[in-house]
Amino acid sequence: MATSTPKTPLRMQLQPLMPEDMRSELIAALKVQNVQNVRVGSARRFAMPGTHSSKSPADVRNTEADKRQQLRLQAIREIRTSEESYLRQLDLLLEYFVTPLRTNGFLTEKVHNQIFGQLDTIHNLSQELLRKLDDDLDNVVKAFTNLGPFFKLYSVYAFDYRNSLCTLQSLMDKNVTLKRYIANTESRPEVQMKLISLLITPIQRIPRYKLLLQQVLLYTSPSDGAYKALQESIRLVEQSVSHINAVVEDYENTQRLIVVQNALTNKSLKLVKPGRKILKEGFLRKLKTDGSTSRKYCILMSDMFMYCRVLKDVEVLLTEGSSIACSCVFPLKKCKIVELFRGNFRLTCSGDGTIFSADGEGEDSHAWYVAIREAIELHVQCRKTLRKMSSNRKPMRKKHLQRLQPEDDIMWLLRRKTASPDRIQKPEKARRRGLIHLPHRHIWS
Repeated sequence: MATSTPKTPLRMQLQPLMPEDMRSELIAALKVQNVQNVRVGSARRFAMPGTHSSKSPADVRNTEADKRQQLRLQAIREIRTSEESYLRQLDLLLEYFVTPLRTNGFLTEKVHNQIFGQLDTIHNLSQELLRKLDDDLDNVVKAFTNLGPFFKLYSVYAFDYRNSLCTLQSLMDKNVTLKRYIANTESRPEVQMKLISLLITPIQRIPRYKLLLQQVLLYTSPSDGAYKALQESIRLVEQSVSHINAVVEDYENTQRLIVVQNALTNKSLKLVKPGRKILKEGFLRKLKTDGSTSRKYCILMSDMFMYCRVLKDVEVLLTEGSSIACSCVFPLKKCKIVELFRGNFRLTCSGDGTIFSADGEGEDSHAWYVAIREAIELHVQCRKTLRKMSSNRKPMRKKHLQRLQPEDDIMWLLRRKTASPDRIQKPEKARRRGLIHLPHRHIWS
């Protein structure tokens, strides 16, 4: 029977390898070393900011100037990069749409010029700007100063833009071959863009120039010699932006006037004229003499207020198929407006007054009150610089509107005067209509 070997006590296996006093000294030495390492590391960390603070003020200014110069150069490079991308889009438009549609006989020369007339000139202008930037990238101010006046060419393009889209859409609806060609070209790997998206690119470009130049100005020191010249370049671009916006706004306003003109049953009432703008239109309720109200479609223009009776198809605003009959025209020159209480106002013209109220919410009526009041103030202020045409203006009611002839000038008819031998304008027309009989009769003249 085998005898088992006696086990070594656990206390003997875990016995320290070095004497206790030596071990304690080593631990103490390691602690001292760790403390010194921590102090050295902390000293190094806190010493780094101290090295920057030891720089002189001149060194700090130079560092800031270098950083500003780098940011300015980066902004100028952004102008060149974006111009290169913009020119690439114009190249696509000319190469794959404008030129083929002319050479392949899809469009006549006249229609082609109506749709794409200014694109060649705009493309040449962009090429010239990119060439000047490549010649001297830092001289961006000179490039925009020289070419800034030509940016107004974009306003001609912006003016024709909506007509171009309508003409193009009409042709595509009638010509299936043209529609198929444009769709196939848009899906080509070299293009991958809609024709409409390419056509709107020039309109978006001028406002983009303004933002890019303002970024360059932000990183240009006021003491820099190019600072004032850069401000002048931005001013030229802003003029072009304002001109484009004014042209587009004027075009849209004219189109809206034409819609209102076509909706009127009385075609003799001519609304379309230079300088006239539609400021607000919509429904109001007019108070009748018996205390009831009637719903009227009201149109506030820059020189008159008109309310009409709806005959056909008007839900919110007039459309191409709408029909209205004009009930009364108020010239703003002699109008006064008073808000009776929230949701109601009285419009008075030469003693003839009408009370209007909101068709829906009272806030809408208050907005009408504010718009008419401001329009009256602006019209009166503008007329102070013009020749005084008359001292007496009265509203034109329905019975007067029925007398209008196609050749009549509505603003001339809105002036009432006393018939006298030396104060009669257009006497031949007045005699033909039988308006001049008594010396003190009020007439439309």
